[in-house]
Amino acid sequence: MKTLKHLALCLAAAFIATGCSNDENEPVNNAVKKGTPATFNMTISNGANTRTSTNSGRVITWRAGDEVGIFAIGGSGEPQINCKYVYNAETLMWEAKTLDNGIMLEEGANYTFYAYYPYTDNVKAAKAAILNVYSNQSITQEGGNSNYDLSDVLLSQSTVDSYNNGEITLNYTHAYAMVEVLIAGDKIGEDGPSQVVLKNVVTDASIDLTTQEINTLGAPQDVIMARVEGDENNNTFLYRAIVPAQKMTKGSTLLEVYGVNGGKNYTFKAPENKDIAYDKGKFFRMEVMIGEVEAGIKFPGGNIDPWESTPGVNLEGEEIKVQLIKEFTGNDLTVAAKVSDLTEEGWYAFQNKADNGGVISVNDLSEATIDWDKSLKLVFTSTYTPKIDNPNEYDKVTNSYYISAINYTHMGPIDITSTNGIYKITYKAKGSVEASTAMTPKCNIACVSGDERAFGVSTSLNTIQNTLQSTMAGQNLEAQWKEYTAYINFVKVNWDSKENKTTYSSTASLNTDSSPADLSKCHLRFYTTTNANKEKPETISTLEITDITMEPYVEEKN
Repeated sequence: MKTLKHLALCLAAAFIATGCSNDENEPVNNAVKKGTPATFNMTISNGANTRTSTNSGRVITWRAGDEVGIFAIGGSGEPQINCKYVYNAETLMWEAKTLDNGIMLEEGANYTFYAYYPYTDNVKAAKAAILNVYSNQSITQEGGNSNYDLSDVLLSQSTVDSYNNGEITLNYTHAYAMVEVLIAGDKIGEDGPSQVVLKNVVTDASIDLTTQEINTLGAPQDVIMARVEGDENNNTFLYRAIVPAQKMTKGSTLLEVYGVNGGKNYTFKAPENKDIAYDKGKFFRMEVMIGEVEAGIKFPGGNIDPWESTPGVNLEGEEIKVQLIKEFTGNDLTVAAKVSDLTEEGWYAFQNKADNGGVISVNDLSEATIDWDKSLKLVFTSTYTPKIDNPNEYDKVTNSYYISAINYTHMGPIDITSTNGIYKITYKAKGSVEASTAMTPKCNIACVSGDERAFGVSTSLNTIQNTLQSTMAGQNLEAQWKEYTAYINFVKVNWDSKENKTTYSSTASLNTDSSPADLSKCHLRFYTTTNANKEKPETISTLEITDITMEPYVEEKN
């Protein structure tokens, strides 16, 4: 987690003198101070003695131990810099950390005060500051303040002409924007989301306390929002985050909601034709609905005192699809000769021996219809050659899933508890065959468990769901790119306990429940089986694939 570095102020020419300090190891202004100790009254937005909090009422009183930093510029002495004042909940007074370093004011003198919350001891001047909010605002720190509270930077400035020993009023305003998210719907569950994340926001900013000008800094990141105790209504869940003012560009991802609707995750984006603004001192509210039919989001209007409202808009959301197969982006494939070599997530050239007849390579792509930049290509030369000593017998070079295949290893576990156990494979492929007579190029698919047992694979959804057979899928290819679909049943495996082996065929029975070891990882194989025979003594078959995805199959509703 990124450490909050609120108001790490850079030294500026206007205030180079050393002033009040709270830490014993910090330099202390040894100049003799003139006048009497200052007293302060602190409010927010010309209101009560309150500040923003994370409860459903949105405001609370200052907590015991809350700290602010104050600059006092004026009078005949040196500027009094970054003096720490602490809230005493018993006396309801703001007190200097130490009497020696409290602000002293001369009667009749003119002063300007610059103040901020929460205090940081790295302040050297008031002209420039680096302010960061917490990237995880869901954490509560010792003393009761949450990271959300400590991200809510408050600023104040005040001018006093001819000081008359009266109380100095410091009225604070919010330096940043508040983003509020209400989660509702019949699919969020009793406990609500496991996490709500504000996406792509800049968390760092530079501030000039003298002008209150703020500029964002650094690259965007994600912020985990704070959950507000006390729902607005039953079966709703409220979240908040504080971020510097900034604009979210049209179509950008605003929000992700995790752990609802049986463990599903959802993402929500800004409108495609409109930027979204998180404005200084304003709140931006999102109301998310996750229901049986659809997920949606709207941005309503309305005021949260003392925050000013922003305009609203309605949007749709979508489920986040976890990509189980990663795009291949390299130039070379790691070669594996056995299942035990497949130890990491990713693509492999599975070759049981170097001279088995197969050559697997990587090709660069530029077709407009292809999403990936690379394709994976298998060329297999199958032969059927009479033996010299016995022409009636033949030396055969043929291919199968365990000989030469393009392999993807998914490091699991595969989830079959919150799904129906059926996963959908989509891919783009093309192929060709060079042979003495016409032959059809094919792509076969098999899936091997971590224990080298065969999962069910089929191009037929009915077959894979109902008949509990088939451990391989075969597709006839065309010479041009075309999208294909296959299905894997991870609930069952084929296993012959007597022979201690699995069977791969279009009729193999899925006769055994898959074990946790089976589901710990899986190896997806793409390969050709356009093999030579007596009439076709040599075939050179080519299979090329790209844009491969694997995701839980969701039954389509009419």
